[in-house]
Amino acid sequence: MIPKRHKYIVDFFDVSILILVNAEKVDTFRKNFYINHEYLRQNGIEVIIISTEGTNRVLLLPDEYPFINWKIIFAGGDAAKTSAVKLNAGLQYASHRYVLIMGPDTQLIADSVYELRHRLYHYPQSFAVLPLPYHLLMAERTTLQAIGGFREWDDDRLNNIHIQRKLELAGQYKFMVAAAADSLLATDADRPDAGMSDLSSRQLSDILYPKRFDPRNQYHEGECSIGFDWTQDKSVSAVTRVLEKFEKFTTRSETIFQQQYGIICLLQIRNEADNIPGVLLHLDDLCDGIILLDDGSTDGSYEMADSDKLLIKVHKSNEGIFNDLGNRNLLLQLAYLFKAEWFFFIDADERFDSRCSDLKQLTQKTNADTIAFRIVHLWNTAGRYRKDIPEGNKGVIYRNRMFRNKGFMQIASEREIHFCATPFKHNRHRTRVLLLHYGLIDEAARMKKWAAYFPQDAGGGKQGYSYDFLLDKEIELGNIDDLV
Repeated sequence: MIPKRHKYIVDFFDVSILILVNAEKVDTFRKNFYINHEYLRQNGIEVIIISTEGTNRVLLLPDEYPFINWKIIFAGGDAAKTSAVKLNAGLQYASHRYVLIMGPDTQLIADSVYELRHRLYHYPQSFAVLPLPYHLLMAERTTLQAIGGFREWDDDRLNNIHIQRKLELAGQYKFMVAAAADSLLATDADRPDAGMSDLSSRQLSDILYPKRFDPRNQYHEGECSIGFDWTQDKSVSAVTRVLEKFEKFTTRSETIFQQQYGIICLLQIRNEADNIPGVLLHLDDLCDGIILLDDGSTDGSYEMADSDKLLIKVHKSNEGIFNDLGNRNLLLQLAYLFKAEWFFFIDADERFDSRCSDLKQLTQKTNADTIAFRIVHLWNTAGRYRKDIPEGNKGVIYRNRMFRNKGFMQIASEREIHFCATPFKHNRHRTRVLLLHYGLIDEAARMKKWAAYFPQDAGGGKQGYSYDFLLDKEIELGNIDDLV
């Protein structure tokens, strides 16, 4: 029986993977990456290739595997530069909390990245390695930097042994991840004792009792150049593969993927002709751009959608059911094509209360990556909301809707409706931003909603409670003015 994976990790691994790929290893690495890429194309994983200038074949990788968060670094023009110098350079460009050191020869046959990350889930003062330590080691980035990074050795395999010892002397607990031993293919040269038999006493002493900090290992930024950075560069292959999923699409201009944006709104619609003009006008001052997905509308919604902020609109065929998960993941794939700092989801029947709607101020919260809005269901009139519903606190519900751009992301859920509407809940921050839901405001709208959801979730298991509350006659209402 496969153990259940922790959703907190699956939603956001928070791992930067450093891989040295020299000219003679490019073909081997590309061959192995065909096997490995599914394990590395997960939320919150970036792959940092450190190579030498002239090894331009690594620049083919973003087009070959367009949905990996690539960073490609050329660490100087000297092909003889040591692995230590290159790894220390890679540390400077890692953006996640954890760093995984991985060899270009590694072939994963199971999710070793998850296994290592799982060991560090509850143990921040630790690092994790496989029984074959020359392949995979995971530790916190700031800790690796604090101990001075890697040191130069004649035998590159000694880097791993040396860095482990430095981590232990710095007070880090070592986890040996036996569960992942079968998830790796290795050769005899990768045995833990390989290359150790002919070490001198001085070398052994340097390995086992290293200095914590060696200024010779410090990396100077001028020694590197960036060949590709997922935060700024998008492959042509990524754009093509995403757009070909839709029956038709319309873009505002040919330069939308080159421009920089602060906040982009992600909006899905289906037969929202009554709402689409109003919601687009409402969003005009709240974001820097809008990405719209039409889920097979037949009432002209797609053609009506027009706004100066509308960057791209796409149209797909109707699947017959409301596949909220599939639609949001398609919107996230479209979002990946843009250079934006933040994204947020909104539905066509929702509006922000103008008194609690400063989204741009929220982007200044440097310690927040996910932002939750307050949401209430308007009932009978625009100034009143339903208080006695089986969710939230007296009718006020906090929902994750806004999130920082972390590269290619997908929402992981076992159901197609009623799930967390952000791809991760990392560094979550609750705000007083108030989102008003008009979709239940009158009896006709409530009956329409009941008829839409009940066939997909008759028992209310996906939502967590029955839909019968939509049919209640005796209700408790509150005033919107009391919430601002």
